[in-house]
Amino acid sequence: AYSEAGEPKAGSQIELFHHILNSNSIRHVRSINHPLIKTPNDIYAISPISFYVTNDHFYREGPMRLIEDFWRSAKWSNIIHVQIADLASKDAPIEASVALTGLWNNNGLGHGRTDKEIIICSAMGGEMFLATQHESNHSISVDTSVSFNSLADNPSYYHDPYRTDSHDASGFLVAGVSQVIRLTANSRNPDALDPIQVWHTALNSRTGVWEKKLLFEDDGSRIRTASAAVLVPIEPKVGGEKLAWLFVTGFMSESMVAVQVEL
Repeated sequence: AYSEAGEPKAGSQIELFHHILNSNSIRHVRSINHPLIKTPNDIYAISPISFYVTNDHFYREGPMRLIEDFWRSAKWSNIIHVQIADLASKDAPIEASVALTGLWNNNGLGHGRTDKEIIICSAMGGEMFLATQHESNHSISVDTSVSFNSLADNPSYYHDPYRTDSHDASGFLVAGVSQVIRLTANSRNPDALDPIQVWHTALNSRTGVWEKKLLFEDDGSRIRTASAAVLVPIEPKVGGEKLAWLFVTGFMSESMVAVQVEL
């Protein structure tokens, strides 16, 4: 898409950086662009030269993009696998292929319980998918899905380091806006409140049912919108409750929330 002056309205590309943990510097490696990378939203890294990226929309602008947001049958978004031939050269070829199609507004990606499991969220659909990546052709296949009563943005998996046979708090975290109908209008109002919910879900191995727990919610006054959440474990006291720090951030929030939650 180009403006009336002939300038591109958005550069759909990805910037790759190299950073050593605990260091004070970061190095730009290269820019990554390809015709299949159209509306990039989130990335799942496999290695320094291989990753998946979501195109959360098919249309960049106009009424059809709005229809994509609210029409459940608009399953036109996809996930692209990207391979870089050589990191040593900024001009090395970029190979890309379609890994998955058929999801509505597929948005956030996350690492799951194994190296092959990918968590995918349909943001507007309020749905989390657990999927498997296949090394042979870099395709992705969906195994199961879990629905929530809010948007489902960027997912994460919490591995409980203090799990016991009687209490394992490991599970998937999904954060999202709980009143999506107001989101478009509120985006133009800096003083609007967009309430949020953060969910924890895990599969009950005995019943085969996905159990969902509302870990945190807010009316928008403390944090406006929610797009990602992670848990940091707290070492439990003997006979005490199992607690963790929950960190939540939002794409239209001026702050981040940190709150202790019981698991």
